[in-house]
Amino acid sequence: MVAAAVLTPLALAGCAGDDASREPVDMIPVLAATQTSQDEIPPAPDADGLGVQPDTTRLLRESDTETHWVALGDDGSICLVSWLVDTDLYGSSCTPPDIFFDRGTSLQIAAGEVRGSTSLLVPSDVDLAPFDVTAPGSASRSDPATAQLVVMTRDQARNLDDMEVERETGGTFTLHTGS
Repeated sequence: MVAAAVLTPLALAGCAGDDASREPVDMIPVLAATQTSQDEIPPAPDADGLGVQPDTTRLLRESDTETHWVALGDDGSICLVSWLVDTDLYGSSCTPPDIFFDRGTSLQIAAGEVRGSTSLLVPSDVDLAPFDVTAPGSASRSDPATAQLVVMTRDQARNLDDMEVERETGGTFTLHTGS
């Protein structure tokens, strides 16, 4: 079952120099890697409804409860895809590259009583080092060499304060939590 993408309380905004690339492979370098079988989204009844190009999926993070991928959307957008492992629940959040550069994308999948974590994907030039992912709960960050993915509990997402972080390409990127 494909769950509707529930936009989290996170809103993202950025400001950068004109020299920063807005090409998907520059913002998410793992997209340039050759796809392996591990990068493929497992078959599911409604997985085709995610709106992504199947040959562009790349694994970002895998845990006992959730798996997260990045992919290009059918329309060329940058998509974050999540799967709740013990269910048939998949969700995706796709954002056009220019908007992704400024805001990143976030996703929480949910259906009925089943709630996943809150996932946040930002361009690779955003320095997430100041972002505290050591707080209690399930917050973690994928390997920065592959993508800028942060996964946290819903409570952690709600309790975040706005944070401005530096971009390697110049300028800043602001995480607005809406709290």
